[in-house]
Amino acid sequence: MQCFRGNFEHALDDKGRVAIPARFREVLSALQEPHLVVTRPIPEAGRAWLDCYPENIWRQLEKKLVNGGSRLDPTWRRVRRVLVENAFECTPDAQGRISIPTKLRDYASLQRDLVFTGEIDMFRLWGKEMWERSASDDEEFVIENPGLIRNLGI
Repeated sequence: MQCFRGNFEHALDDKGRVAIPARFREVLSALQEPHLVVTRPIPEAGRAWLDCYPENIWRQLEKKLVNGGSRLDPTWRRVRRVLVENAFECTPDAQGRISIPTKLRDYASLQRDLVFTGEIDMFRLWGKEMWERSASDDEEFVIENPGLIRNLGI
């Protein structure tokens, strides 16, 4: 199974473009996915990043958004709106770069230094400073909660 794993540092250029890590480009190529969908995630307090989905994984998520709740349910409508209204198709150029829309760069406070993190079937794009803080917080959480690992059967 091809999957996105690891973390890679890259730089955002002056035009709002960033090169997708070579390893992630290999996964996209193996999946025969020329397009990505980049969106804001469901927010977590004090954290901001972007979620990057291969198009076929995004389509599966869209089906769940259509079939998973009632259009009349205000909570479900809000979840859909956060994900879908902020989703942009980004096609890598010949150098493997994608242009991150200004709206998304502003949301995630992306400056020059970025970190890509693998999430198995998709990947995330973080500002380096936010990623360092979040990675440290996550590691501390796992250390303080060893039962979580056991409960997952790992």
